[in-house]
Amino acid sequence: MNANSVSSRKYRLGCSTDESLEHFIANKEIIEERIQKFTFKGTEYPSLRACCKKYGIEDACVRQRARDKNCSIEESFEHFMTRKRKKMLDNPEFDYHGTLYPSLKECCEKLKISKNSVVSKSRRSGCSLQEAVEYYVKKQHNK
Repeated sequence: MNANSVSSRKYRLGCSTDESLEHFIANKEIIEERIQKFTFKGTEYPSLRACCKKYGIEDACVRQRARDKNCSIEESFEHFMTRKRKKMLDNPEFDYHGTLYPSLKECCEKLKISKNSVVSKSRRSGCSLQEAVEYYVKKQHNK
């Protein structure tokens, strides 16, 4: 149960905190059914919000774009992931495990991995550039 939901219902309907809380307790099963699981690239998340939080995307924006463009939530999410990857490629600074590198290229050179492979992995699998770097660093250590 979300405290913001209880508070929002309280103010929206002008009821007490106890009444709002009782509503959520009484309707717990119905509310849980409305929260749909979300799957992205084979990983199941408890909700769209949980997935968006992991990737740093606003779930409200994903839902709004899906409504505006009359597309699925999955298509809308993929759109934002594509934009996020492009923005990260255009950003000259790159943060990996708390170390700020002047660019993705310099990070890859220091870690002795191919920048092109990292970018390609990110696009193919839909993961972040940091996750792609991590993949190649682990792969390198396993050799």
